[in-house]
Amino acid sequence: MPLQAGANAGLDRRLVSLIAFLFGLHLLQAFSPLRLDHDAVLYLRMAIGFAEATPVAGPDFPPGYPALIALLDIAGLGSPFWFILVNWFAVAGGLYAVWRLPGAWTPHQRLLAIALTLLSFAVIRTVVRPLSDPLFFALSMLSLLAMSFADRDETRNRFTHLVLAAALAVLAISIRLIGVAILPALGFAVMKAVLRTGRARRQMMAASTIAVTGSAAIVIFLARHSLARYLGGFGEGWEGNVMMLASMRFGVILANLSELFMNLPHKVVPSWNVLSVAVGVVPALILLLGLRGLKGTTATGVYAAASIAILFLWPYNAVRLWVPMAPLIFLHLTRTLSEMLEGNRDMGWIRRPLAGLAGVWAIWFLATGMGALAYSTLITFSGSRFSSLYGSNGGFSTPGQVSKNPQHNARAMEILLRYDPAQAARAGDLLPRSAGQYSQSMSLKARITGLLTESR
Repeated sequence: MPLQAGANAGLDRRLVSLIAFLFGLHLLQAFSPLRLDHDAVLYLRMAIGFAEATPVAGPDFPPGYPALIALLDIAGLGSPFWFILVNWFAVAGGLYAVWRLPGAWTPHQRLLAIALTLLSFAVIRTVVRPLSDPLFFALSMLSLLAMSFADRDETRNRFTHLVLAAALAVLAISIRLIGVAILPALGFAVMKAVLRTGRARRQMMAASTIAVTGSAAIVIFLARHSLARYLGGFGEGWEGNVMMLASMRFGVILANLSELFMNLPHKVVPSWNVLSVAVGVVPALILLLGLRGLKGTTATGVYAAASIAILFLWPYNAVRLWVPMAPLIFLHLTRTLSEMLEGNRDMGWIRRPLAGLAGVWAIWFLATGMGALAYSTLITFSGSRFSSLYGSNGGFSTPGQVSKNPQHNARAMEILLRYDPAQAARAGDLLPRSAGQYSQSMSLKARITGLLTESR
């Protein structure tokens, strides 16, 4: 989609420069030591099991992302650099799809949404960890893009695009089970294509139905164990007073929106957990106002609605779960604000103060995003200070918290020994004593020294 000439042309060129600069800063993070958290340890344990053909018991994550890491491991590319580089390319591919998606968004609004995505602390924090969210984001957006091609194509290629969309949907669900939100969108795209097919309607319906049904069957088979665990999680999370639980989930949705909108994690500001629900009302109202201007239903809209419904029902709270949705939220937000400020809505006297507030918010978002990237870069090149700057005891359980997950430290160190021996050497002396059980008869330092020697 080419940039348009006009009042925003100069600003758009500056936005393109900013986006290129942000991509460069994100790419710098590929030189970071391995950044672990609870889920990253579970993903990498699965990957090691796949690479060694000895699947591990315990984690029930979908197999797609660990399988990719295992392939990198087998190819000799098992290191933080390649893990982060995969995430970087995934984000780039997903944002390319966002740029190409059809909709009521102008090129200027799309550039704003892409810049906001790259500045989002949630995206910055996720891309540098071995987590599945960036890859899921890319595959889901590319699937939606293929659906949009099918919608616009008047030739027999329409079916090809639908098959491609179904294949990408299968891959996305093999990465993250929330990808089932793509299936309603795929069904919608198929039915829309069928209604426009003409003489070949019956054949198109049969072929498309087989594609969608086959996709769903493959996904259910591949992720049957994970699906059972997630369905169990849904059930456990809604035991009790349903109305009270629903109001709590609504509050969680608002809190997550406030984190995305203010670009600030809750734990940074004292009492922010209380204020965040109230602050979340602002972006929620803006997004709801924007629904009035939408014309017709699209596969992207169906996917967004299904994703939000699943996140509402899912009983756990983490802003990371919203990362794959963040660009679509920013697209909708920028379009609605643009219409409010440019006179397409009857805003009256409130337009001028609203423009001022929007400007302050944009400066705030830029400042917090650049601050998050600067701090992430500091962590990347921190050397011996990595554990203190990264926090969470460098990805290990903090002293006093080991008993809550007694196996985490042992598993984390085994992962570091395999994928980042240099960081394992730095981290060895910082672990709580109770985590030393995994070294057993062989000294941990001796194992690290041996690995470092072999790598030279």
